[in-house]
Amino acid sequence: METIMNADSGNIYTDGTYSSQHGGMWHLEDSPHKARWIMRMLARHPHFQPKKICEIGCGAGGILAELRKIMPEDIELTGYEISPQADAMSRQHFGDLNIRFILGTAFDDPYSYDLALVMDVVERMLPTYPRHAGRRAEEMAELEEAMLELYRERVGHYPIINRELNEF
Repeated sequence: METIMNADSGNIYTDGTYSSQHGGMWHLEDSPHKARWIMRMLARHPHFQPKKICEIGCGAGGILAELRKIMPEDIELTGYEISPQADAMSRQHFGDLNIRFILGTAFDDPYSYDLALVMDVVERMLPTYPRHAGRRAEEMAELEEAMLELYRERVGHYPIINRELNEF
């Protein structure tokens, strides 16, 4: 098992709280349609052919597993997850699919990617995520801007996929 961070014992994702509160399946049932969204977005940009893709906060690895089924085998897929429970599940269910699963954060790893996916992560970073239009939108915009800036500093560019998300 590859680990590149120390677990934060006060975090609901690392201490097992999130897993037990949400049925322990890490939303695997949503993975097929999320993978199809990603493929549709990529299809709209045929000039962009990523060879190295990571998912930050991959949960149990379902989206990456679905992508592995439909993407060429030479595309490198890596999933980062801070939850030991989700990481164990990804290895148990999808460990033989040529996907690199890492218990840790992408920001602690010097490896670079052509495309970074951040699916269902941003809304879980703020405890006051605005579930209804207009609520704390300014806070979310500031968080998104800070995250994108950090990503740009670490990776060197913004992924084009971010602009596509508003279509879904």
